[in-house]
Amino acid sequence: MNYSTEREGQIAFYEKYLKRINQKLSIEEILTDNTDGVLNGNILEFKKNITDLNAVLFQTIKYLSSMRVKGKPIPKNIVLISLNDGICYVYNSENYLEDIEKIYTLASSKNNSGFMIKGENIKLDFEKKPLEEEQMIKILKENNFTKINIDENCIVGWGQKFYKENPLADKADFLGDETGETKIIGEIRRPDKFKEYINPYKGKSNVKFEYLMDELNSNLKKKKLGAFYTPVPYVEKALELVREAIKNVPEGNDYIILDRCAGTGNLEKLMTDEELSHCIVSTLEYYEYKVLMELLGDKVRHIVPPTEKEDTFNMGLVRGADALSKEYIENPIIITFDKNLLTADNIEKICKESNENKIISESKNSNHIKIKKNLVDKRYEGKWKCFKYIKDSGNDNENEIFSEKYAEQFSHFAQFLIKKDSLIVPKGCSKYVFQYKYPTKSKRNNEEDSYIIFFKPKQDSISFIKGIEDDLECNDIFNRLFLNDTTIIFRDRGYFFYFKKKYKDDSASKNFHIEGIPGDDRNYWKVEKEYNFSNLQEAYNCFLTDFPYGSENLLNKIPLKSFYDNKHYISYTIQKNSVIIEKEVPSGIVSISLKKKNNVCILSYEIKYPEE
Repeated sequence: MNYSTEREGQIAFYEKYLKRINQKLSIEEILTDNTDGVLNGNILEFKKNITDLNAVLFQTIKYLSSMRVKGKPIPKNIVLISLNDGICYVYNSENYLEDIEKIYTLASSKNNSGFMIKGENIKLDFEKKPLEEEQMIKILKENNFTKINIDENCIVGWGQKFYKENPLADKADFLGDETGETKIIGEIRRPDKFKEYINPYKGKSNVKFEYLMDELNSNLKKKKLGAFYTPVPYVEKALELVREAIKNVPEGNDYIILDRCAGTGNLEKLMTDEELSHCIVSTLEYYEYKVLMELLGDKVRHIVPPTEKEDTFNMGLVRGADALSKEYIENPIIITFDKNLLTADNIEKICKESNENKIISESKNSNHIKIKKNLVDKRYEGKWKCFKYIKDSGNDNENEIFSEKYAEQFSHFAQFLIKKDSLIVPKGCSKYVFQYKYPTKSKRNNEEDSYIIFFKPKQDSISFIKGIEDDLECNDIFNRLFLNDTTIIFRDRGYFFYFKKKYKDDSASKNFHIEGIPGDDRNYWKVEKEYNFSNLQEAYNCFLTDFPYGSENLLNKIPLKSFYDNKHYISYTIQKNSVIIEKEVPSGIVSISLKKKNNVCILSYEIKYPEE
């Protein structure tokens, strides 16, 4: 054969031999990890003509090194193909394990001269000798792998692979060791799922992975715990600020440095022994706690808990070390150091308690009324669509940003979904919510009182749904909802908006492609639609009707040429087959575009925020 390019020969090879090896595989499935192909227990590297076997082999070893780091099984056979020669060379990757377990920073195809082949190889003339061709096919069908050794370079990749293939597993199942009171032997020390791919890890503890412990949680636990590595520059800056604070401690007075989420002690790495002697550290994750104890146990003033007990391990976490729990805040050892720092009176300010069946104390302006918080009643679960609005006649003191045109458009398109403890805006934000009852007697100048004044309910209490305001993009939108029999009412910007249960797709916006709530500047939104008019003015007329807020202050007729309306801060750009209008609003720019294409006019209507 005489292939002009390596790619040409590679494709021809697979098209020819996949029929014999595995007809279910596609070439796309084989071409992974920037290689020329991983096929069963084989990694393949193609060249038009191999002139230096040592260099090509070394290039392939670099690919295997990268695969190990990513947590990919290492094929037993390294197969080098000299396309135009019709020659196949087969090497055992086990002979090159030491080289595979090194880290290479340069491109795999660069600086490969000087490498020396170890051991024997198989040379097969698959082009001219049918028996050797058949032997090559047999090798490519093999599905054997070389076992690698786990180290700090590859532990994260293999951890991700483990959690992906075992979604119910936790850190103990992967990292567990025989140190401490909890002796769960994890996958790396006693391979089961990966017994064909890895050798047992011999390290007694996990201290070698100290900088990686946050990455060795499952993705779900990472998100739940906020377990993310603190980069060195942030450590240095944090320590700089801590030292500035220490300077302000009056001479002769003691102080503590309280790190309630220490992980494996990354923030303490650069501290002096004197500074460490003032530290109280803790971490919620059990295997981080064990590393923290090993690294800092004899250097810091106190660790929570001070020693490991039989009940310390609690489903992968450390009992008593949850920094957001009442138990932690009332820890007698911590309180001993500074009773004014963390007292029971501060619990509600520090803790983020579950929104289910909890009793909270409202702020002072609500006279410390006890309000019971529960999950949203099941009858309110589902999709809700706005169907009308009423102006709030008692809204004299509220700064109304938008006119009734805004209220009209908002009522056309506003909708949301309620699920148990969540409120979701279509293609917008979402937030956790809870339901509560609010007493109707005695005025306290709260948001709830606006509903009482307007609706004058006869019952002793009324029900609301409220969001837990931990998402900045969702704080204002649907922040408090009044539950009124079969309707839900939302008070916003001088209006009451009424929502009804949506039992079918009866949205006024069903003919539009919509993101978000058009007209509401608190969240990004965009509208796309085709108007069946070949005349721009006719399509423009429809836009004026469909979107009251978007059309507010716009001209009734498309101008003949481009100009800027200084009174209303509106720019008109007029071209032969298009009109582009940009209107300045407090949050950004409302952009309206109508473009003629064939026999239709295409609308694009969106809000654009200033670039930060």
